[in-house]
Amino acid sequence: MKTKPHTSGRFALLPAPAEHYDSQPRKSADNDLNHYYPLSLHSMRFCLVTTQRDSGGGEVLLTSIADQLSLAGHTVSWIARRKSEVAKALKSLDRTTLHLINGRGRNPSDVLRTRRSIQDWAPDVVIMNDTHAVMLAGLATVGLGKQRPVRLAYKHTVFPLRSRLKYRLLADKVVCVSKAARDTILAGGLPADDTVVIYGGIPVPPQLPIDDIQREVREELNVKHNQKLIVAIGNLLPVKGHDDLLHALAQLPKQLDYQLVIAGEGLHREQLESLIDSCQLSPKVRLLGYRNDVHRLMAAADLIVHPSRLEGLSLVLIQAQMLRKPIVATAVGGAAEVLDADAAQPQSSSWIAQANSPKSIAEKLIEALEALDDRNTDLTLEADLDFVAARARQQFSLQTNSNKLVEVATEIRSQQRRAA
Repeated sequence: MKTKPHTSGRFALLPAPAEHYDSQPRKSADNDLNHYYPLSLHSMRFCLVTTQRDSGGGEVLLTSIADQLSLAGHTVSWIARRKSEVAKALKSLDRTTLHLINGRGRNPSDVLRTRRSIQDWAPDVVIMNDTHAVMLAGLATVGLGKQRPVRLAYKHTVFPLRSRLKYRLLADKVVCVSKAARDTILAGGLPADDTVVIYGGIPVPPQLPIDDIQREVREELNVKHNQKLIVAIGNLLPVKGHDDLLHALAQLPKQLDYQLVIAGEGLHREQLESLIDSCQLSPKVRLLGYRNDVHRLMAAADLIVHPSRLEGLSLVLIQAQMLRKPIVATAVGGAAEVLDADAAQPQSSSWIAQANSPKSIAEKLIEALEALDDRNTDLTLEADLDFVAARARQQFSLQTNSNKLVEVATEIRSQQRRAA
């Protein structure tokens, strides 16, 4: 079956081969654990569970992991929230969906149907992508005995751990997308042995005709030839710090010629629109809403700005680095690891601002825009962009980190069977 790419408001995701999305229940012989082959030597079955309504970074990462697992020969199915962005995308791509839950799956009927789906499809691994998915799929697998799959719970954020007991009882391992995310788990009382850091990542962007894309996007957005195009990506929520960015722009010298576009949607839109008007920024700032061509916007940008107040990792910054884009950002949570903020020699292609400080963001924007004026002659900047792109492609490789996920699941299953 021919499929088309899945697009979200943040990243374009390439589909995996449809033949690896198998809806058939596993035959009983495969459920007999005495008939065992090392999981690393045969195709595994992964059931991915998400309860989120909107598609944020965690859902983008999960979809990318699903595609990578399928490309590696594994079989993938989904349990998702009814009428969610993920469910709509799965339907458009004809992906195997075992069950669509109502709301966040808190009602007993969803737990029972999830349990039956897992029993019938018999996955080797269940990936629980958010805290509500841990409760849903974790409870659904209680009492399955030798039929119970490996249960991996993802921690995408640096929000405090609310229920240590839930993760201890309902997950075999917590997969943290950054060291910062793991620190919150440890601070919440979960033992270090119950966690593993596997960095999130994105597919390495293909070689793009940058000149053509820049011309097309700038024409579409009506950006003048001599203006700098600044791009921000992220849901319109307070945690993303877009209000700090707008206050920072109000402090810039009037002679700076730029256009800022913000791609994303969310509950904070009206407040941001009011702030744009009150700061008299409407000629220079536009809210684009959800876009299915974020990669084009980023490829066309002269500068990426990411003023977040909190980040578990930041796929936006990873993609910006892979695309060799100068960055102004706050080094919060896992974003500090992406920016390598603790390095002895700071990146000359990234300007790190203080979080929650429009004044600091404004200062770094001025520095970055001045450096961009000299980009054609600044060999140091170009060399650093090359270095940072190579580092991002290595450390945040989706293929490498998906392989690590398979290795973790394989080791857990081996331990469980040795103990049985």
